[in-house]
Amino acid sequence: MAISCAINVLITLQKGYPPAPLLTSKLQIVAILPDYWNDLYVKPYIRCGPYIIGCIVGYFLVEKRTQNNFRMSTFHCSIGWSLSIVLTIYSVFGLFNFTKTGEISLWWSVRK
Repeated sequence: MAISCAINVLITLQKGYPPAPLLTSKLQIVAILPDYWNDLYVKPYIRCGPYIIGCIVGYFLVEKRTQNNFRMSTFHCSIGWSLSIVLTIYSVFGLFNFTKTGEISLWWSVRK
């Protein structure tokens, strides 16, 4: 998984791709979308991370279901939920500075 992430970052930096091309207000990104899809989005070595995580979690769930003695402490549950909430909020708002369109909104407010 670390190799997959490293390759993704390397290609993104080397070719100057944005972190999320469809969520940007810059229309120049549309010109590089075909290259972005071909270099990053459809490559299996880039997209293997979620598959590997799913396999590991599935294996863990099957193994623990057959043992019937798996209990998590309140501390570990709290850590898990906190981490889950933080990562969810980051995935929604993490690209805010990249995708904000304040310049367009400012222009419309001055125009009136």
